[in-house]
This record gives sequence, C-alpha cells and structure tokens, in this order.
Amino acid sequence: MNEREKYISDLSSYLSPLTAAERQDALEFYDEFIADGGLDSRQAIEKRLGTPRQLSRKILADYSIKANDQSKKDGQPASPHSSWRVFWWVLIAIITSPLTFGIGLVAVVTLIALAACLFGVIIGALALVASLAVAAVATLYVGIGLIATEPMTGLFYGGIGLSAIGGFMVCLPLLYWLVRLLAQAIANFAKFVYQKIQSRREVALMVGYLNHGDRDVDFHNGRPRVQRQASWQLTNRRFDKVDLDVTTANVRIRRGAAFRVSYHGLTKNKPLVVKKGQTLVIKQPASDRGFFFNINGFDDQLTITLPRDAQINGGTIKMDSGDLDIDGVDLTNTKIDVASGNVDLTDLTLNGGQAELNSGDFTAHQLRVSGNYRVNNDSGDNEVHAAGIDGYRLQTTSGDNAVNGHDRDQDTVEDNMTANNTLELITQSGDNEYDN
Repeated sequence: MNEREKYISDLSSYLSPLTAAERQDALEFYDEFIADGGLDSRQAIEKRLGTPRQLSRKILADYSIKANDQSKKDGQPASPHSSWRVFWWVLIAIITSPLTFGIGLVAVVTLIALAACLFGVIIGALALVASLAVAAVATLYVGIGLIATEPMTGLFYGGIGLSAIGGFMVCLPLLYWLVRLLAQAIANFAKFVYQKIQSRREVALMVGYLNHGDRDVDFHNGRPRVQRQASWQLTNRRFDKVDLDVTTANVRIRRGAAFRVSYHGLTKNKPLVVKKGQTLVIKQPASDRGFFFNINGFDDQLTITLPRDAQINGGTIKMDSGDLDIDGVDLTNTKIDVASGNVDLTDLTLNGGQAELNSGDFTAHQLRVSGNYRVNNDSGDNEVHAAGIDGYRLQTTSGDNAVNGHDRDQDTVEDNMTANNTLELITQSGDNEYDN
C-alpha cells in the first residue's frame, strides 16, 4: 500500500457518519486529486490537505451543511436531527482546526453558549408541557373519584382534566415545531460561524503589518508565513458539466480557443480540479489551516475557457465570496449560487436553471432565455437587458420595478408569462430593471 492509498484508507475510517455513496464520492475526489497533483509522500499530502482527521472534520461539516440545506423545504426548518448534526460537526471542525489568536476558542464558546441557552428553553418548554399532562391526569382522577359522592364537583374537576388533556394534545405539535425552529436557528448560526472562519478574514490587519510590513501574511499554527501570488494552468481537459465550489475566488467563464482552467492567486487558495465522467469538479481547499490577510488586497481569479462550439450543460456554480462573470458561454440546466458577490452575464443563452444570490447584484446584457429562468435575490438589484425573451415577471418586497426605462408603482409587474421563454426577477431588498 503506497502513501496515497494509506492516506485515503485513514481518511475513510473517519468518514463513517456519511452514507456509503457520500463516503465513496469524497474518497474518489481526494484520491484523484492526490494522484493528479503528484503528491507521493505523506508529508506532501498532509501539507496540501492536512491530516486525514483534519480533512475528515471539514468533509463531515460540509456534508452536514449540504444535507441540512437540502432538507429545508418551502421555507420550513429542517428536522432537529439534521440541525443538531450541523452544530456538532461544525463544532468539531472548529475545535480540530489550528486557529489563531483565540478565534477558534471564541467561536467554540459562542456556539456552546448559544446551544446551552436554546437547550434551556427547550427543557423549560418540555417541563411546562409535562406539568400540564400531570396536572390533567391528576385532576381527571380526582373528578372520577368524586362522581359517586359529589357528582357536580366530580364533573367540574373531570371537565378541567379533559380540557387540560386537550391543551396537552395541542401543545405537543407546537412543542415539536419549537424544537425544530430552535434547532434550525443554532444550525444557521453554526453555518454562519463556519463560513466566517472559512473566509480567512478574521485576523487583525495591524498585527500582520507590524510583524511583516506591507506583505501578504498567513498564520499557520500561530506562526506567520509570508504568502506570494502565482499563476497555474490547472487543466485543459474537455468537459460537459461543472461542479464549482469556491470560497474566495472571483470566477470568469469565457470563450476561447480550447478548454482551459487557470488560476491566479495565493498557493494556499489554489483550487482542486478533477474530472468525474463528463463533469469538471473545481473546489477551493478548506481554509481551516490558518488565516490570511494583507494590506493592499490580492488577486484571487479563476478563469474557465471553453471553445466556441461548447457550452455548460448542467451542474452548479457555487461561490461564497467573489464575483461571477460569464461572457458568451451558454448555460443549460445550470444553477448559480452566490452567497456574497455580483453576477454579470453577457451575450449568452440560459436554457433552464436558476440563480440564487444572498447579497449582490445580478446584471445581464444581450440575454436570451429558453424556457423559464428565475433569479432569486435576497439583497441586491436585478438588471437585465434582454435580446430574446417573450415574457417577464418582476417582484420586489422593498424596492422599485422598472420596465423599458419606466418605473412601475407596483410590487409585482408581469407580462406574457404564459409564453415559452420567460424570465422572473425576484428580490427581497432591491430594485428590478428590465428592458427588451
């Protein structure tokens, strides 16, 4: 057994909480990455990915978050088991990460304190419902005992007991709903903390400046390391679909002479790229091996080039913090998911799929739509200049809608939505602008 096989075997032993399919998918991804990267020694593998235990905690946290997001339907909280699983694995991932300047300790203490508070609320609610059940049974028992000697008094207590039992039955589903809601609240907070840690922006800027001057600085196990930027040609393999998951990079997808994926940025942010069937999988490594900051900012750019006869036929483009720019490359059944950043589309056709933005602007020029395409934006503006759309619907909770340069004094504006090719622009806080 070589070093790669031994590392993957050790990693597998830590991934038992995953399903067989999830575990196999993760192992195949990292096995292929190690092989493609030419990482022959255990030291080289762990320098790039961390120890099997450290990597497994990150994988388990990521899968628990993904499962929790998928289990939430129609705006309802996920199951308590799914939510507490997120809390537990995020907590373990933070504890086992070599964080600096007490940030890890602060995050752990905050999560535990919040969990303790919510657990206290749940216990209090359980105690209240349990006391109602005991009181109901006791009152009903007394009422039944008095029926023979004092019928009116017995009926009175019996009525109170039955009413209390009815109240208990009503409280049970409300209690379960409360448990689900509170569990989802702590899961959401755990995901928020985890994403903040992943962003590598929590270390005080002045510390790095005083120690290393005007240079890029990375902290690893409490020790500062100067980082340098470089460019890499990641792959030139042909692909049909993409599974993109990046944490800090800006992403540009454009036309070119051939298939090519390149990256310019810091070594520690260099994405992992493997091909699984016809899907190109691109993921930035976890930032759980330290924190990074600098004074003047840095380039973190991932560029994907496709020849003119190719398009992206499915998959997901997921970005935590960065802008997405797609120029001239058609998308079919491809989901765009951007947590914090802008989306800019130019001269392309969207055939199915959707775009989800948490915080950022969606802008499109010379846009064509085949079928229905929906843009959901929590906080940001949607602006589309279309070249081939038959119908549209604009909806905003807090903002304005404008069509062909004219403001519409309505929260929802739509036209010809029964047509074959339609566009929906939805924002909770922002403006919609559409012209055709």
